[in-house]
This record gives sequence, structure tokens and C-alpha cells, in this order.
Amino acid sequence: MKTKKAANTSTGEDSNIIIAKILFVLYLLTGFMPLLGAMDYDAPEWLYVSVLNIISLIFIYKNKDEFKAFVFPKHVKQYFLLFVGFFAVGCLSMITAINVSESLVHLARLIAIIIALYCLYVFVKQNPVSFFEFTCRIATLIIIYFSWRSIRYFLGNSSSPRTFEFVVAFPHNFSNANIYTAFLIVQLPFVLYAFLYFKKIWKYIAGVAIFAAVLALFFSGSRTAVLSLIIVLVSLIGFIIYGIVKHTINLKKEVIILALIPIVTTLLVLNVNRVDKMSMNSFSNVFQPKTIDFYSGEIAVARNTNNVKELVPSLANINTDKGSDSGRFSLWNLAFTNFKENPILGVGYGNYKAVAKKEHYVNLINSKGNFKNPRRAHSDFLEKLAETGIVGFLLYLSLFVFPLLLFFKLIRKEKDFSKQLLFFTIFLAALAYTFDALLNFPLERAPIQLYFLLAVVFILTFTQQETTNEESGGSKRSVILFGVLFFMSFASIASNYLVLRSYQLQRTMREDLSCLLYTSPSPRD
Repeated sequence: MKTKKAANTSTGEDSNIIIAKILFVLYLLTGFMPLLGAMDYDAPEWLYVSVLNIISLIFIYKNKDEFKAFVFPKHVKQYFLLFVGFFAVGCLSMITAINVSESLVHLARLIAIIIALYCLYVFVKQNPVSFFEFTCRIATLIIIYFSWRSIRYFLGNSSSPRTFEFVVAFPHNFSNANIYTAFLIVQLPFVLYAFLYFKKIWKYIAGVAIFAAVLALFFSGSRTAVLSLIIVLVSLIGFIIYGIVKHTINLKKEVIILALIPIVTTLLVLNVNRVDKMSMNSFSNVFQPKTIDFYSGEIAVARNTNNVKELVPSLANINTDKGSDSGRFSLWNLAFTNFKENPILGVGYGNYKAVAKKEHYVNLINSKGNFKNPRRAHSDFLEKLAETGIVGFLLYLSLFVFPLLLFFKLIRKEKDFSKQLLFFTIFLAALAYTFDALLNFPLERAPIQLYFLLAVVFILTFTQQETTNEESGGSKRSVILFGVLFFMSFASIASNYLVLRSYQLQRTMREDLSCLLYTSPSPRD
């Protein structure tokens, strides 16, 4: 006989729902994972997600009847099948892989993504609205914390000129600033919703978080993230204006504040960390900072206007920026070339970094003469096209198109504007991720990837409320399914642990080599 679950007296929530929310928060806190002595943050982050998947699966299986863990509407089954299909093509692409072990590493991460999607779906479907509002609150607090890191660094060193070296030294707790800013932008829509619809203290906290996030994005100088920010804000303000005109909603004050925040933050960023103390920075200084040597050359010209002709030869060697595309066009062209050479199976999942890049090296202009092997195509879409061929690419693309079609269905059927804005918020989070995937590689970054999964889960669960075609698997099939999930999760843990150990060893070796280079006696000695 089943016993009735104890409920929390203050919130009325089932104790299992509270535990589910705790596990849910732990997924959102992946970005707090420390480096653990590794070369890159991705190794400990993916290991963390894999371990959390196991814990979540055990909890879900223990409460499978209450959570209806094996009950899936038709559209949810279809989406999971698309993901499994993409995984299957990724496995098949190993036939053409140069480095099979690299494929296995990335496939293990893809397994972690699929299982995390399942766990998040089971949690959220218990009460989608409650979990959505919960996400808005957690995202607000996370954004305040990470935005403060940027604000403290740039305002705390306000007198330091905005040179390339100064910007790169920003301690953001991610592998690079682009990942940091993408992590902020995918959460921002949830915070914007909190500012628009939450009451009292949470509304004010969300307002502060939005100001801090926009300021942090401009300080960081990531062009992709700022462009994504513009798209998100313009889209949201446009949608709210539509609501004001069509539905007479009362959000005029909020719209004015949202329109003013980018203006105020831009003026602040242009007047902090001035390169020229007598005038504010230009947008070029913010988004394409130059090295100290470059600015030293400019100062030399200004101080020696009578000797410009003598300075010209040395000015020709001043280090400038490497172009606004950061070599992306060359990498994209290389990815498409790889696809044309292997249109069916691609070059192997995770093997873009292993293919020959002669064309890229020939076209690359590197003023310092440093040799760098690009490991990514700086576009998840083109990279998956090159790695998995046309079938894998179409399956990967469907992971974005399928929830987009469900979103259009939701927004068309819903007549209440507040619900429409909730759906639109989810869409903006997915849009911010998609835009970053066009220009970067968020698929490899667990903290960013999880917010895309979350956006998809919300769309799936809200669509589920509009349908009644839930289908339940048999008990035997359910046990088999969970057995497969557990086995794959442990395999993912093993792979991600080995990657972490490898990254730690690589870092140790690099540090030892650096010490050796600095301490070795010169040939003259």
C-alpha cells in the first residue's frame, strides 16, 4: 500500500518535488565547477554533469510511479528519437574518423546531454510553471554573481587602459570570455521575464541583475554576445509593444527601463579604462582592443610629429588586431571542404580538430608568428556538417527546428498575453543559444548547453499540457530503458573521468616545460 508523501507546510510542495528542485539547481550550477588542475574547464564540468545524471536517475527510478517516468507524449518521443538518431549517426561516423578515441570522448559527452535532457524533462513536467519561475529566480542570482566578477575587475581597475592584455587578464572562471558571455546571454531572457512579471523584491533584484549583465557583456567586449543581446532586447521590447497595443498590458515603465539600460551601460563602458585619458574610448577600443605595443606606437607618433618619416618603418611592425572574423571564415570554409570530401559520414564525430588544415594555415595572417592549431570550426552547425555528413547535420538541425515548430504552435493557440510572453521568453533563450552555435561551439560547453536543453524541455512540457496523447511504455520495456540509461551514464562517467585525468596531466607537463624553459641555462653558459 502506497503511503502519502509528506508535504512542505510553507509551500505545499511534495518532498520529492523539493528534492527534484535541488537536483534541478545543481544542473544550473554547472558553471561554478572549479578547474581541478585541468587544462580546460570542460573536463570537470562534463564529469560533474555525468555524476549528477546518475544521482538524478536513481532518484527518478525510486519515484518512477509518482513522476510517471516512463510516460511520454508522442512529440516528446519524437524529439528523443531525433537525439538518439543523431547519436547513432555520430557512432557510425567513427568509420571515417582519424582519431577514434576523440570520437568516443565527444560521444560520451553527447550521452551526458541526452540523459540530462531526460532527467530535466521528468523534473519539469511535474509542474512546468513552477519550475519556470524557479529557473527565473535561480538565473537571476547566478547572473548577479558572474556579472559582478566582470564589473569588479573593470571598475576596480578603472584607471588601467583597455589594452588587449588587460581584457584577456579578466578572471571570468571560464576558458575564454566568449564562453563567459554566452553563459550570461542564454540566462538573460529568464531574468527579463522576472523583471517584467515578478513582484516586489524579486522584481528589483531582477532589474539589478539585468543592468549588471548588460554592463558585464559590454565590459567583456564579446561581439557575438553583444549582438545576441541586441537581438534579444529588440525582440522582447517589440513583443511587449505589440502586447501594449493589442492587449493593453501595463508594461510601459518596464519597456522604458529596458531601452535605457543599454544606453547607460554603453556610456559607462566607453568612459572607463580609457586608452586616451583626455577622451572616452571608441567602440573599436571596446570590441577590438589593441596590444600595448600598438598604443605605444600611437603615442610615439603623437609625440614625434616632426619625425614621422623616420617612424614609418617601425610603425609597420606594430601589432594590430587579427581581423574582425578571428579566422572564422577560413575555418568555416575548411569545414565545408571537409564535408564535400566526406558528404555521407563526414570526417568522424569530434574529429574536426584532427583533420588537415593546410588551407587555413596558408590563409592565416598571424602578426606574431605564433603557430596555433584550431580545434573547432567556430560554428557547431558547420562542424557537425563536416563531422557527421549530411544525414547527421539534418538530424542535428532538427534538434532546433522541432522545438521551434512547437513554439509557433504554442504561441498561436495561446490567447493570454502573459502566457505568450512566457513562451516567448523560452524562445529567446533558445534563440540566444542558437545564435552562439552559429558562431561558436556551445555544444562542448556544459553550462551553456544545459540552458538550451532547459528551453527545449519547457517547450516540450508546455506543449504536453495542450495534448492528451500520453503513451506509457510497458514495465519490462521501462526496466530495460533504465538499464540502458544507467549503463550509458557510467560509461560517460568513465570517459569524462579519463579526460579529466588527461587534462590534469597535460597541465602538469605544460607547467614543467615552462619552468624548464625559464630555468635552463643559455647556450653561452
